[in-house]
Amino acid sequence: MGCGEFPGGKLESGESAAAAVKRELMEEVGVEVRVGALIDRVDHAYSHFRVTLHFHEAEYLSGRARPRAASEVRWVEPGTLGDYAFPAASHTIIDRLRSTGRTRTGA
Repeated sequence: MGCGEFPGGKLESGESAAAAVKRELMEEVGVEVRVGALIDRVDHAYSHFRVTLHFHEAEYLSGRARPRAASEVRWVEPGTLGDYAFPAASHTIIDRLRSTGRTRTGA
């Protein structure tokens, strides 16, 4: 079993985090969303680099989720996120999603 991850990627020049969420979900998963409020921003240092992750609420609008940039796509309940391996930088948001009981998220 590989490592799970949330859809996302680097911001393009002049792009807001919210715009990147919309673009990345279309590019990586094939769904159109309306991007909502920032849920959390996580700064994480790995041994050789640092990342800042922006997690936004997103409302599904259209499209069929399919893997475009990964081997598979799964919709899972927040309480089951602990059943999957994720990069260390994602653990903060996973803990928050599990504790708030949000209804669905991608893994």
